[in-house]
Amino acid sequence: MIIAVDVGDVRQADDVLSGVYEKVRPLKAGDRVLDLGAHVGYFTMLAAKKVGPKGFVVAFEPNRRNFDRLQVNCHSLHNALGLWAGALDQNGSMPMFEAAQNSGAHSFHQIEDATQGKPVPVVDIGEWLIGVGFKPDFIKIDTEYSELAILQSLAKSNIRTNLVIEIHSQSLWADCLKVLKAGRYEVSPTDYGNPPHHIFYATPK
Repeated sequence: MIIAVDVGDVRQADDVLSGVYEKVRPLKAGDRVLDLGAHVGYFTMLAAKKVGPKGFVVAFEPNRRNFDRLQVNCHSLHNALGLWAGALDQNGSMPMFEAAQNSGAHSFHQIEDATQGKPVPVVDIGEWLIGVGFKPDFIKIDTEYSELAILQSLAKSNIRTNLVIEIHSQSLWADCLKVLKAGRYEVSPTDYGNPPHHIFYATPK
């Protein structure tokens, strides 16, 4: 798999070389996948390859520069769609805080060493899924502190499916865990621990 990254962007290269998302629940041919926080499309491309022509991947990326790179990387895929929008629990638009040295760290939440950028489109992801009739078999959530809002939106819309979630805060994980347990998910691991960036898996019981 060949992916284009911006020269000098450490985060883009790191995501590709680490293979971190290749460790998620094996995807099957025909699966429908939702990629929230798609960045430049590494997981989108990987998932599209695994689900094959009978499957489909929808990728949300709110940062315009990242989205443009996502489009370049996925232009030849016939089973993937990139959308320029942020996944949240509300519809409209919101400004992003843009990290100067890390294109994977842009966030709708105030972060250190970041400047506030222009508003970008956002959608209530649960409402959106119901509205378009897309029923995902798997959702990847890596949205830089918007994970709780996404889980709350999915819960409100009674959408339960297999999840992989990257969390960057112990307190945020505690809040997310409450939502998952209330939704009768089996979660692994359940503790935050070390290192500071963690990936969690959740499966409906």
